[in-house]
Amino acid sequence: MVVANSTPLIYLAALSDFHLLRDLYGTVIIPQAVFDEVVPQAIGFPVKAAVESALQSWLSMGTVRDHHRVSEIARTAFLDPGEAEAIVLAQEADVSRILLDDQAAVTCARKLGLDVTRTPLIYGEASELDTEPKGETG
Repeated sequence: MVVANSTPLIYLAALSDFHLLRDLYGTVIIPQAVFDEVVPQAIGFPVKAAVESALQSWLSMGTVRDHHRVSEIARTAFLDPGEAEAIVLAQEADVSRILLDDQAAVTCARKLGLDVTRTPLIYGEASELDTEPKGETG
């Protein structure tokens, strides 16, 4: 189980490799701010359909309890709401791994003791487990 920010979802959906999240991590949790970034604002992009479809099975919405902490992290680390909510949700849900790409968010999450996986590493993990990407890689 992992918590994900929007960027890995967007990249993997665009490359037709959204299934790698399920194959590698089983359950993926996203906070409301990430959902708001990738579904209502992504009309016409593949991530909207991928997220809506996955919510029927292996993708779930997580609720952040400490919104003050989200605001504090966003302000002090200069993060967007999705990144800050994903970090706080990972801590609150006691999930050690988080999927992030933005350097400021990665640095913040690591300082807080979270194991960060960036999108390129997802492909590396998939190749180790013989989980094949469907999209173009070159």
